[in-house]
Amino acid sequence: MAFDFPASPTNGQVFTPPGGPTYVWNGSAWAGAGFTPVVTVLPTAEARNRIVNPAMQISQELGDSGSTTAGAYVADQWLMQTNGMTNCGAVRLSTTPTVNGSTRRLFVSINTLKASIAAGDYHYVQQLIEGVRLADMMLGTANAKPMVLRFTARSNTVTGTFCWSLRNNGAAQSYVGDFSIPAINTDYVITAVIPPLTAGTWPIDNSQNSSLTFCFVSGSTYQGAAGINASNKLATANISNGASAVGAFTIADVGLYADPNNTGIAPPWQMPDEAQELAACMRYWEKGTSRFDAYVTSGFGYTTPVAYKAQKRINPPAIAPVNVSAGNFPATAAAGVSNDLNGHSAYRISNATGSGFFIETWAANARM
Repeated sequence: MAFDFPASPTNGQVFTPPGGPTYVWNGSAWAGAGFTPVVTVLPTAEARNRIVNPAMQISQELGDSGSTTAGAYVADQWLMQTNGMTNCGAVRLSTTPTVNGSTRRLFVSINTLKASIAAGDYHYVQQLIEGVRLADMMLGTANAKPMVLRFTARSNTVTGTFCWSLRNNGAAQSYVGDFSIPAINTDYVITAVIPPLTAGTWPIDNSQNSSLTFCFVSGSTYQGAAGINASNKLATANISNGASAVGAFTIADVGLYADPNNTGIAPPWQMPDEAQELAACMRYWEKGTSRFDAYVTSGFGYTTPVAYKAQKRINPPAIAPVNVSAGNFPATAAAGVSNDLNGHSAYRISNATGSGFFIETWAANARM
């Protein structure tokens, strides 16, 4: 139905055509009055992020010091793996905020260039994902759900094509994808759709379900097809040589989401609450300090209980105590005695009689 709106209306003028709604001239257009416009909201993947420490807010063990040692956790739940590379590592640093406002990123560093990549070379960061976090995805079954992956990537030296992969525990199944960094010092928000992964074994208990990897160097041994591979693959043959110049790549704001409705769209980014994220990280690794004070008798053993701030993934976690100081006790800290998922006991045998004490720091490691 067409309406014959008044010519040359004045601001605030009302027009109500026969059988139609009321319109008001707002100075530039006729706007509907007395009814609410319809707003269309596009469906997205589920909002719950399955990644722990996705904005790299927590780094209990190394802080911002980083490491060039393979297997080092450069931020909580984020470990660096390298092979065949010289003095290459990773570090969690505060830097230019991302488009989401995150102020921390993982820097995957190339400290010594390597022009020719050998077949077994690689350099990447990854997160090992616990089975309970992905149990409802039903991976490895006919009812597996599709997923959406989103992350922010950047390079300060090398441009080209790099790769991400989702590998099951044991890496008998690898889903591999490419992503592009066409210009340096520019953030690229990458979104990738992961179809239902119906093959392979993906544990759903407290053991490792999978690993999410961001790879910047890969030799031919670990290159496969884009999509699913029935073997351990980190990249496709399209991967550029990230070690062709000294510099660094960054990864930030990582999200992995269930997408049961096949929208292919990542939900709006939600910055984790830092305190809640610290508790989630402590399920896998926690550090603390314990102290014992009492009148002691030489040759007798004494313990002091330690309560964890977060229940651990496994019992017992690996407990690594370090002596701070001691009196009437040996300076060497004895291995902690595990009580359960919620704590352990610090234990030493006195070497003299009298007022005794010992202070030690400890780390409870329940990583996968």
